[in-house]
Amino acid sequence: MAVSNELRKDYITNRWVIVAEKRSLRPSDFSKTEDRKKETVSKTCPFCPGNEHMTPPTILEEKKGGKWDIRVVGNKFPALSQKTDIFPSNNHPLIKMGAFGSQEVLIETNNHSKRFFENSKAKVNRILEMLIKRRKKLSSHKKIEYVLLFKNFGRECGASLSHSHIQISALPLVPPLIADELNGSRGYYSENHSCPFCDIEKLESKSKRFVSSNKNFSLFTPFASIWPYELWIVSKQHVQRLEDFSKPQLLDLAEILIEAIKRLNTLFPGTPYNFVIHDTPGKNLFSYYHFHLEIYPRYHHKTFAGLEKGGRIFINEVSPERAAKELKEVRI
Repeated sequence: MAVSNELRKDYITNRWVIVAEKRSLRPSDFSKTEDRKKETVSKTCPFCPGNEHMTPPTILEEKKGGKWDIRVVGNKFPALSQKTDIFPSNNHPLIKMGAFGSQEVLIETNNHSKRFFENSKAKVNRILEMLIKRRKKLSSHKKIEYVLLFKNFGRECGASLSHSHIQISALPLVPPLIADELNGSRGYYSENHSCPFCDIEKLESKSKRFVSSNKNFSLFTPFASIWPYELWIVSKQHVQRLEDFSKPQLLDLAEILIEAIKRLNTLFPGTPYNFVIHDTPGKNLFSYYHFHLEIYPRYHHKTFAGLEKGGRIFINEVSPERAAKELKEVRI
């Protein structure tokens, strides 16, 4: 049965997506041949044991069996620096300021070929705990407004090194997408007297876009997905920041994040992806916004053309409902 194309508005922001099933690509087009070397340690990788001299000094590390198991270092080529002053200039319309901030890298493992979803729940929980430690420290600086936590996997998604790692970016402003979500959430709360993400989680946990859940989180394909097979993890409780989760909640987040990436990798082996944590800015508390994590798979045929780049109206060739069905059915 033919499915009509639809224009869909994002839950919160003023962003539109065209769902166009007829433009769909076959699932095999998403698969990527992994270009990583099948080795535990690489002599040329700066994130491998024995190559610590190739990175900036260790900021924080956790050891296991006498060797480091998780390690945080400064970004060797940062776009932001705490040595730079902000010096804002509001000379309209040419508004600018110094690129103040910092960028760090959390190296998830000392095993060069180990992928994120191959870690145990306990290990991912420890990774999340270390991210929380760094975020708390970086957020304490009076000039830092937001610490964005995200992962790039695969060259197409911005990873310059194949060794699995997560980025920590401390910014002197709230990222525009987060700001848009905050503004949209404020409007939703004013009109409906409830947090939109609480309502979204309840709605999607019973929809055709639902994929999975555990005690504390729901996993689903969002109604107005930009990327085919895009996934969101949303907390069932109104928890505003990553650092506000209890120990059981953090373990559940580790579990469902592993599951989400594993489902994507099972359906499309080796596909590149990004995941990004969206939550409340560290110096504020809002009753209308709460924690969610967005996962953006990427395949080599997906490009943004004029409609996307110039109009910010996105075409998605795979409906979120179809994506959810396929992701739910894979055996992991």
